[in-house]
Amino acid sequence: VLPKGSTPVDFAYKIHTDIGNHCMGAKVNGRIVPLNYKLQNGDMVEIITHPNKTPSYEWLSFVKTSKAKSKIKQFLKQQEKERYLNEGKRILERIRAKLNLSYEEILEKIREKIRFDKEEELLLVLGKRKISASNLLKLLLPKEKDAEIHEEKNEVFVYLDDLSNIKYEIAECCKPVPGDEVFGVITRVKGLVLHEAHCPNLKNVLRTNPEKVKRIKWQGRGKFKTDIRIIAKDRIGLLSDIAQVISQTNSNIYLSQTKTKDTYAIMDFTIDVKDKKHLKEICEKIKQVESVEECKRLYR
Repeated sequence: VLPKGSTPVDFAYKIHTDIGNHCMGAKVNGRIVPLNYKLQNGDMVEIITHPNKTPSYEWLSFVKTSKAKSKIKQFLKQQEKERYLNEGKRILERIRAKLNLSYEEILEKIREKIRFDKEEELLLVLGKRKISASNLLKLLLPKEKDAEIHEEKNEVFVYLDDLSNIKYEIAECCKPVPGDEVFGVITRVKGLVLHEAHCPNLKNVLRTNPEKVKRIKWQGRGKFKTDIRIIAKDRIGLLSDIAQVISQTNSNIYLSQTKTKDTYAIMDFTIDVKDKKHLKEICEKIKQVESVEECKRLYR
């Protein structure tokens, strides 16, 4: 028995932890519903899973059962730890290559400067940027050598007039990606906020405070979240087919919301992409899925 206000995600975790961890969507009484849908007595629930789907922090805002909350937090904590470990390994390998040492030699050299019991501890310190690669390299190199190593963070550098490497925030309303035509809005609290050229909020600022808007030239590395909307004739297996296409195009789903109108499903996804070209490729592939009629960028 689930408590009042429970969701399909609570139900999935009640069945099995693996089903909860890979819950991609749900059908209640034969209709697709969002994951935060509140279940009612007598509902017939079908959980849709996908091996590439994993929990997100947003789930914690709507699940009701202590088991679901505990399992989601446990998964996210482990996922975060693995991300830090992988980042630490990447940084350590760059330093090792820079100094032309074997893996065992670089660990021994670091032990002379930094105390750690297990290799994992060092990797976490590096992955969390508690010590930067450049500072660690300076510790390891002879003082007379002026060494420099640049961090390769998953970030974008913005070039604005004669200023470079300006920090920024990406607007949640349009989520621009590299390759988009981008404008920066100068704000008092957040600094420079980047908007995609067709963003309705950007157009409002251009009408009311055009002096706050600057054209931006940027370049990016890594992946960036953006939103898409898919309109399709509802059918069994639609959500699963679309998720599979997104996975096959080397993208991850961070959020999915579905509502139905008449015989149509309106599906909103937050996914990650490398750039505008990658986003276009994903949309073109999705349009080839049976019963899909439209896939486009979503502005919120």
